Amino acid sequence: MAQQGPVQEAGLEPPVANLLSYLFLGLGGLIVFLTQKHREVRFHGAQSLLLGVTLAVLYIGLSIIFAILTSVISVSSVGAALAISGITTIIFLVLVLGAFILQIYMCVQGYQMRHVKLPVIGDFAEKWAGPGAV
Repeated sequence: MAQQGPVQEAGLEPPVANLLSYLFLGLGGLIVFLTQKHREVRFHGAQSLLLGVTLAVLYIGLSIIFAILTSVISVSSVGAALAISGITTIIFLVLVLGAFILQIYMCVQGYQMRHVKLPVIGDFAEKWAGPGAV
């Protein structure tokens, strides 16, 4: 009878799964979290999902706040409304650039199998991944 080698778990290689979870922020994290068994990979998938949701809520919330500010101020002064519009554009550009840099950073850290825990959402991600996720 021939000896069998070690049985490998089905699924993506952990570094690749981590990379994909952050590369396709949110949706990629959800797919990785639901399909992979490796605890560290599930952690990165959950963290990516939570990061994507957090960024979406932040962008939507800021859009609503800036729309209200612009409409209220535009009634009183067109110049002030243009200033708010310019400030809004700058804030959104900074947020998008910051989110992009964070996404690239997390892709690299995930691919290198480093356990980088983001503030607040990292704690939730560890709980979701299950015991021994660290």
